[in-house]
Amino acid sequence: MIARSYVCGSLLLLFVGKSCSSAAPVEESSTTPTGTPFVEESSTTPTGPPFVEESSTTPTGTPFPCILCAATRCEHAGRTFAVGETIKTSPCEECVCKPDGSLSCRAASCRRPVPCVDAVVPPGKCCPECPRGPNCYLDQCRTQVIPAYKPYQKDCCTTCMCVGGSEIARCISICIPERPGKRSYLDF
Repeated sequence: MIARSYVCGSLLLLFVGKSCSSAAPVEESSTTPTGTPFVEESSTTPTGPPFVEESSTTPTGTPFPCILCAATRCEHAGRTFAVGETIKTSPCEECVCKPDGSLSCRAASCRRPVPCVDAVVPPGKCCPECPRGPNCYLDQCRTQVIPAYKPYQKDCCTTCMCVGGSEIARCISICIPERPGKRSYLDF
């Protein structure tokens, strides 16, 4: 049962019953946990926001002896958010307003690995994207990029293809210089 509650800034200060576990006993003229004095309804705190008072008492009519603090909102970048509200602080981070007035943040999760070798992070986005779709390098020189899952004719005898998300294409020689009267095939 609440005996008294005060709103100061983003904190709601509550006087509560005998079951206070972590709160210290206080007198009605005591100070807040931060050391600022409690001020009645018409006054302001040293930093300006007014206290708003709601009165209640125990069944015997005496005030409760303990105080607990609970945040009613969070502030970020000059804006106020309700407890539980989700806040996008950047393209790569999302936060939730916690009951203690702080933010709990997590970074965006991106697909790993990206299925291309030429990934870029577009402006205003967080995760890399493949502008030319899935792809890989043609060979160890890493100078030419080819699309994935499509055969690429490297020369008249060699066909290459990006397979299984590897960075380098797998190539197969489908012809070798002919020997008189014979034609053979070789994989490498």
